[in-house]
Amino acid sequence: MVFDSPDGWSVVKNQQVFFNRIVVYEESHDCCFLRIEAIREGDTARNERLSVVAEALTLARGRHLGLRTELLGSQDILVAARRAWATTYRFDHGPHSRMGTSVHLRGGPFLVILTLQGLEPLEASSLQVWDTFLSSFQLPLWPAVEETLFEPETDETLQIYLGD
Repeated sequence: MVFDSPDGWSVVKNQQVFFNRIVVYEESHDCCFLRIEAIREGDTARNERLSVVAEALTLARGRHLGLRTELLGSQDILVAARRAWATTYRFDHGPHSRMGTSVHLRGGPFLVILTLQGLEPLEASSLQVWDTFLSSFQLPLWPAVEETLFEPETDETLQIYLGD
């Protein structure tokens, strides 16, 4: 993975566990962090649509702490010259509401999750750092899979009837 480190943000975690890697940058004055995760994806998850995996992971965020995550929206985006699925979410944590956005994409055998999270509402300066970070993010070791971008994913087994 190649990316521009956020200016003025410090690395608070850079850890590898087995094949998985997590790097976390934190902004000192805004209670905001940027997290990069590369998780070896199993066959079951790899066979699911990226949107399903991304939304399930977003909704599971904080569950082990008893937090209820609310999915605010999701959409198809282009990051590192490949299809990615972006989700926006919020949850209450103590007296604070937190908001975040995660971008999920596949590279080689990994599911890569890029996350910006901070106190609600997110500061404009944090969003600018996020934009710069996403623009610089690349996965040169894993070429993008040939696929149609920004086309609705269809399921041939699902049929919806809207009346007579």
